[in-house]
Amino acid sequence: MAPASSTAASGDAREPGSVASCDLLALDSGFVLDGGRERVRDAVAYFEPDAVLLVGDDPRAPSVLAQQLDADLPTLQPARATGLTVREVGGVQVAVAGDADALAGLAARESEGELDAATETYVLTDLLSLETSLTALETRLVGRDAYERALADAPGSYTHVSTGLPSGYAHEWGGLRVRGGGGDLDDPGTPLPCLTLRADGVVSTRTLDPGKLGLRALSGVGRSRARRLRDAGYRTRAAVADATSDDLEAVDGIGASTAESIARSAEAFAEGRVVRPADSDDAAFPSREPIHVDIETDGLDPSIVWLIGVYDAASDEYRDFVQRDPEDPAGALTAFMAWYVAEGDGRPLVAYNGRRFDFDVLREHLRAHAPEFLADWEAAYTFDPYAWAVREGNAVLPGRTNALADVAGALGWDGDDTGLSGATVARQYRRWMAARSDETELDWAAHRAYCEDDVRALAFVYERLRAADRETTDDTVQRSLTDW
Repeated sequence: MAPASSTAASGDAREPGSVASCDLLALDSGFVLDGGRERVRDAVAYFEPDAVLLVGDDPRAPSVLAQQLDADLPTLQPARATGLTVREVGGVQVAVAGDADALAGLAARESEGELDAATETYVLTDLLSLETSLTALETRLVGRDAYERALADAPGSYTHVSTGLPSGYAHEWGGLRVRGGGGDLDDPGTPLPCLTLRADGVVSTRTLDPGKLGLRALSGVGRSRARRLRDAGYRTRAAVADATSDDLEAVDGIGASTAESIARSAEAFAEGRVVRPADSDDAAFPSREPIHVDIETDGLDPSIVWLIGVYDAASDEYRDFVQRDPEDPAGALTAFMAWYVAEGDGRPLVAYNGRRFDFDVLREHLRAHAPEFLADWEAAYTFDPYAWAVREGNAVLPGRTNALADVAGALGWDGDDTGLSGATVARQYRRWMAARSDETELDWAAHRAYCEDDVRALAFVYERLRAADRETTDDTVQRSLTDW
């Protein structure tokens, strides 16, 4: 079995993502037409896509979207496409085919040099959908036969993103690599998906609850409170941020504690900073420089912890512990714990949402695969800044959600865009576990860069939490954690 490897780097010596990628925000035509200008603009501002993938065939949607955005953002609507269109979006080859006959033109585009057959091309289509037989208990890909016939003479590598399939769908039908492009978006409660298409064929999906758009992005504001705020003249988050809690309490149906919560959330959102209530508790916050930790596994119910990234705040050094051999689940664990016992000096271990994932997973996997280090783990002080801030109510975070990427970005973190997500990283490793080959081997550098960026983003958020001032009241003095 191959031993786990460890690599250290000081300061900001991060490996940049080397693979081109583009972001496509999938929007249903009905959402564009009926969702309202502010909500559409808010969705685009959140994802900052390279282009919009319109789901549905309403011919009005592209022009309405252009008017709403006041910006020149490419709009791709496969259901209204005629012929074959090929373009580059964010350095990635994208084709839109109106029908199967148009698909057949891909071979000619390759031979003419308009498409690089050695690089992944993403075909946006509405020609593929699923049909399930409840009697035969089988699912078939509708449109597959005509699709494969049209592609018979095109030797290049293609991924087919269908607006007839739900976002997050991923399956290979023979040699046909298919991904979902938002076919479920006609349900107004479906999360809005933004697909990251990498030039190496890896697809990641980020989503946003449409209930987090506009005023409803603020803590404590649902549909009815958003309506009451708008009726009272607070139509934007900026308007709410300019109001006092007393102003908000005057709105019908909003009490004193809710008004304070909304005001804090709007302030954090508008100013891009952490807001700490006057009664927030510092007792659990580490007093020593911590070691920040993030783990990568093969899923939410993991069989292996294959990558552990750590950033030592005291030495300003990042290192990781990688296990490329899925048959050795102890490799990264033992390398990490041996380092921590020798170099960590008993300092606190910090992980974002660690209480609900990282810490429990590490404990259970140490118990199963490296029990000689279990006592060292149990003796370590662990701290979860997400739990401290959100669940225990010690801070209001500025992100549209409380996910690490959202919070770090709202606070000003400019990370390394690898085009990967946690779910994609896990899926890629599972694929590698199932059949190790040159075709399935991970882009190890990109996956390690993804983990490193998460760890450094965690450290960035932690420092902003530590430096944040408490609110002042008549009976309190404003202080930050660094004053104690």
